[in-house]
Amino acid sequence: MKVNIFLQKSYFFLRYLLQKKYSEQRAMPEQAEKIVLIMCKWIGDTFWDMQVIPSLQKRYPHAEIHVVIKPFSKFLFCGLLPERQIHISIQIISDCRREFFSLKQWKKDLAEVRSLQPDLLFDFTETPFSAVFTSLSGAKHTVGYDHLGRFSSLYMSRRHAEYGLHLSRRPMALIGEELEFPQVVPEVSNPATTECDVMIFPGTGWKTKEYPAEKYHRIAKTLSEKGYSICIAGSPKEKVLCETVGCGLDNVKILTGSPDDMLRGLASAKVCLSGDTGPAHLAAAMGLFTVVLFCGTNPLFCGPLGRFVKTLSSSCPESPRQKIQFCSADRRYSCSKSCFMDIEPEKIIGMILSHLSRKEKAL
Repeated sequence: MKVNIFLQKSYFFLRYLLQKKYSEQRAMPEQAEKIVLIMCKWIGDTFWDMQVIPSLQKRYPHAEIHVVIKPFSKFLFCGLLPERQIHISIQIISDCRREFFSLKQWKKDLAEVRSLQPDLLFDFTETPFSAVFTSLSGAKHTVGYDHLGRFSSLYMSRRHAEYGLHLSRRPMALIGEELEFPQVVPEVSNPATTECDVMIFPGTGWKTKEYPAEKYHRIAKTLSEKGYSICIAGSPKEKVLCETVGCGLDNVKILTGSPDDMLRGLASAKVCLSGDTGPAHLAAAMGLFTVVLFCGTNPLFCGPLGRFVKTLSSSCPESPRQKIQFCSADRRYSCSKSCFMDIEPEKIIGMILSHLSRKEKAL
């Protein structure tokens, strides 16, 4: 893995040296017939970035807007853009520690974008890797963030996103416009037929963000014993984790399917419980009562927004606060300090039961 990361960085740095750099910024075009948006992040980040699409459609009413995204984010754009305007790439990496890279496939992805002949390209992925990709795209005008050091000089226009901005405001800085949230909520064509009281997402992608499975199990057990239906959901890679949380419990369903399955489940749920992960942002935007547990990341930067959102943060002295976004622990492994231990299951259970009780009385 370390060798692969070194090769990735070395290749992109060499490509950077060969690219034309723009010392002076150029004005954005007032008209464009074809616009490409590079949004190759994880689900939660992509959800925030896609909020700009209605504004761009209004600003450029005759433009054809294309997006380049990760395959697992495709479900977010259902009903928003035609199929032919959604392009998949796993090679425009946003986090080289967790993503495999193939130079051969990267060149194919680049050729596909170049064939679009974009008039205007926005790079929301905001990494040196995506900056190099953008500079090679053949777009007549490119726009990116100014915080990538020398790599930002590859963009014709550079926009400043102040450090410490919440994820919801970063894409707004790139297009130069303040937006109401949410502008876009993913379309659910066929929600789950069986209603679920509480949907739990125990996985987060980073071990330092994961609340202990045994504590999720205690929460699910208590709610199940009180007669509430529970759905424990995650990606196929998180099947063992989900089964551990739901082991031996009645009235519990395990859902480890596609992101579309997850969205259909959320559409029929009353409560969402998770760590800092994409489904929490979707649940909050859909109006669900959402309880989100934070430790390795800072909710001031990446907390879900919504009327019914409750965030609980660890009091660990190394938890990120103020303008610090991440703790220093290795994201691949569970923290040996057991930082989540002070967020007690009983507190979470009380919050969920209180909400469900109010819902039942309102019926």
